[in-house]
Amino acid sequence: MRLIDFLKRPKSSIAARSSEHRAMTANNPSETAESLAARLPAIALQADRVAGQLATGRHGLRRSGPGETFWQYRPAVPGEPITRIDWRQSARGDRAWVRETEAENAQTIYLWVDLSPSMEWCSEPALPEKRDRALLMIMAAAILLHKSGEKIRILTPEGHRPLPAGNGIAERLALAFSGLLETPAYTALTLPPISALPPYGRVIAASDFLCPDSALRLFLHQLTGTGISATLLHISDPAEEFLPWDGRVRFTGTENEASITLPDVTSLRPAYESLIAERNDHLEHMAFDHGHFLVHHRTDHDPAYDMLQFQAFLSARAAVR
Repeated sequence: MRLIDFLKRPKSSIAARSSEHRAMTANNPSETAESLAARLPAIALQADRVAGQLATGRHGLRRSGPGETFWQYRPAVPGEPITRIDWRQSARGDRAWVRETEAENAQTIYLWVDLSPSMEWCSEPALPEKRDRALLMIMAAAILLHKSGEKIRILTPEGHRPLPAGNGIAERLALAFSGLLETPAYTALTLPPISALPPYGRVIAASDFLCPDSALRLFLHQLTGTGISATLLHISDPAEEFLPWDGRVRFTGTENEASITLPDVTSLRPAYESLIAERNDHLEHMAFDHGHFLVHHRTDHDPAYDMLQFQAFLSARAAVR
């Protein structure tokens, strides 16, 4: 069995155990839920700081629509109503321009974070669990969207719900996700159920996407079929990218999958890294082919750096709605 096939098995993650290497793995589910719940206020605070680094002051909804605030000029297209032409701007050049105002009606953004056991993992104690980083970046994105006037909802297997009451957006997000940790139906899923999403909505989902390609492809296809636009955040641990162990290593899944023992991991590393790079490209192209965006983030990277690209995709998605 190729190691990449093991990695891509449903809900598996690289958890290496040997006499020399022991990765961080999940313990009792209730204990890990309590531990994460205790960390959520700190994660929310860090998310607020990341959002603050990215924000350049209060901004509008960044898409065209009914409103009074100027947003942008765009070239007129054939059949454009003459009443929409901005003649003063058009007189400055050799083409006609349309003046667009910024939308003042808020959209609703639906959030999903994969809280399944494969996300409860990190390869080194100094690194955050994939689940922690997913929550941080989703919260930071939600804070930015909330400040721009969008409405935020949390997706659950039963449907979607508004944020609970609280003193601030970061606190309300922490409370919302804390409540989901006690929901087995939520923590068992990698992808949100399509039935929980309204047609023509917008969803932001963070996951390691360690599910069969067929399941992810069907999910993306169903999103497109119902007019839902998605911005996906792919979270990975550096060990999942580079296979840092040496010698004979036994790999165990995080959800009771059968273990696999490799006699010489070092010799497999070049081929493994190539396969992982191909898989990451495949995920990105699969999302794009269905009309969605996907951003990769590794937990040893600065979250603010990758959030810049994530934020750009969010703004681009808002602009075309």
